Amino acid sequence: MPNFKNNEVQTLSNILLDMYGAAELEELMDLFLSDIRALIPYDQSCFQVLELGQQKPDEVNVKMSVYENVQEKYRRLFEDFGSDQGHLKNLLACKDSIVYLESDLIDKDIRKDIEFYKKYYKPQNLEYAAGIVLIKEGQSLGVISFFRSEQWGDFNEKEVFILDVLKSHIANAVIDHMNMRKSEASLGDQILTSREREITELIVKGCTNEEIAKMLFISVSTTKKHIYNIFYKYGVHNRVALIKKLHAK
Repeated sequence: MPNFKNNEVQTLSNILLDMYGAAELEELMDLFLSDIRALIPYDQSCFQVLELGQQKPDEVNVKMSVYENVQEKYRRLFEDFGSDQGHLKNLLACKDSIVYLESDLIDKDIRKDIEFYKKYYKPQNLEYAAGIVLIKEGQSLGVISFFRSEQWGDFNEKEVFILDVLKSHIANAVIDHMNMRKSEASLGDQILTSREREITELIVKGCTNEEIAKMLFISVSTTKKHIYNIFYKYGVHNRVALIKKLHAK
């Protein structure tokens, strides 16, 4: 076991506190990528959560992604290639969360011929990658990836150990949030009135309050009251949060 300084132990503790204290899944993902940088420096990172219930490792369906220091064009590229890489797909078939060091999985010379390396690594001068494949009792939950340039060097034994210590905590926190979202969304459906369900569908379609009022032959004031009740029942404060919660079902 590597030696840890007092401040490093405190940082680990703070990471766990932030993670378990996060109100939303996206907040948890963002906090982890930000906090872990104090112990594991990196150039870029990505935290992807997969669709719950996904059973086949060869079908990677990303539900939500949070990036740190990744330009928009490379985010799109990552969505196309990221978790779909062969070595990560193989790891998604594992029964429990696993930490990976890419240099242990792929020969350096072979990797240079891989399309993702040519389009993502090389243009950004990235050379090394490590991360966690999140799995809980055979259920694939997500992938956390960290990238470094040649300047930083490869991820060392201590950094891999830190990820190994945190992996089960992250998996537990992620699945707790996903199950909570699912329960809240189902509860919202059960307690909405028929009118509120109509309005919810129109909100998802992007209709304004005025458009909803016109289509349903009600006043804008009445529309706003219905929307307030919908927000209250789903435990959200705005349209964006409502749509995110509905899409999380």
